[in-house]
Amino acid sequence: MMTTFPRLLLAATFLASADAFGYIIPPETTTTAAPPVETTTTAAPAGAQAKVSTSLFMTGLSASDVNEDADVRAALKATIISLGGYDDVSNIVAESTSTRRRLEDTALKIKISFDATIFADDVSAAEDAAAAATAKLVAAVESDKFVEELKVQAAERSPEAADALEGAGVDEEKTRDAFAEATVTVEVVTAKPTPNPSAEPTAKPTDLPTDLPTKVPTNLPTDLPTKVPTKVPTNLPTDLPTNLPTGDPTAGPTTAPTGLPTGLPTGLPTVDPPTPNATTQCFLGGNGCDTCCPQCNETQGYFNKDSTECICYQGAAYVGDFGSKGFAGSENNDCIHITDDDIDYVVGRGGNDVIVIEGFHSMFIYGDYFDGSVESQKNCNIVILLKI
Repeated sequence: MMTTFPRLLLAATFLASADAFGYIIPPETTTTAAPPVETTTTAAPAGAQAKVSTSLFMTGLSASDVNEDADVRAALKATIISLGGYDDVSNIVAESTSTRRRLEDTALKIKISFDATIFADDVSAAEDAAAAATAKLVAAVESDKFVEELKVQAAERSPEAADALEGAGVDEEKTRDAFAEATVTVEVVTAKPTPNPSAEPTAKPTDLPTDLPTKVPTNLPTDLPTKVPTKVPTNLPTDLPTNLPTGDPTAGPTTAPTGLPTGLPTGLPTVDPPTPNATTQCFLGGNGCDTCCPQCNETQGYFNKDSTECICYQGAAYVGDFGSKGFAGSENNDCIHITDDDIDYVVGRGGNDVIVIEGFHSMFIYGDYFDGSVESQKNCNIVILLKI
């Protein structure tokens, strides 16, 4: 099913940084608007998806500042999501509308086109969500909050992006007109089918090490010297020796043993980390990361996509500008225990994660990214315990 609205207000999202969830804005090479998308079947949460195609009109930067700098586009994407409530923003392309020369930075004017996507339970809910998100973004533009947030997002990414957006502003009148003329496409989406179970393991673990270390060396050192030294001299020497001692003793001790053992055993058996069910019950029993997930690094950060090792987090969720709450794990086997109410989004990212939520009203809890399919969640253990 597809519904298109000729006039509708625009949107943005729940968290301060969509970059924490791994979204990267690809560079665009054209300013040609794509045709409306017909109804398709997509690997996404079952329900409906609304895509809003519209534009921002900005001053104080050039089209190349946007099109040639991935950090500037990432800052735009994060700002639109943060201030509106969208799930994703893509196809960010800028084109110049200015007739003045580059030397007058404050006179530069550009049009920035983009597509913003939001998911809902059904078509009607998707239409309402798109309208509400657009209204939030218009309010942010009119209150100057959009430019403030954009500069903050740019500074977090690189000094070059911050410099490019230092003198940036928004043409409010043209932007309001563009939002009012936005094209909205609503389509039905379904979840992927459940895959068949995998085959049994191909082989049992290997046997014990093939050989024990070799025995003690074949020969020990030779016996002690045959004679005890003579007693102390009866008298002190009368004078210095007439001649220096003769050469070295006729022979040194025998050689060292033939060799050390061939090598240490091949290795002790590895120790598996606690099972997902054991970790879940451990958290529900009132224990913390040091007891339930000792193999991971305990963290107080809400966004952990850059962590090179697994993380363990226990506590409340991150609270965004509009009261939305969320958390993002790493690409490893994480342990996440959130004790909070009204959770909007929790994303485990890669690995076989254990996610335990205790509180009132939780939604959009994902094992991997924003893909809610069974395929992407099958390696994760997710438990949501509602308070009564």
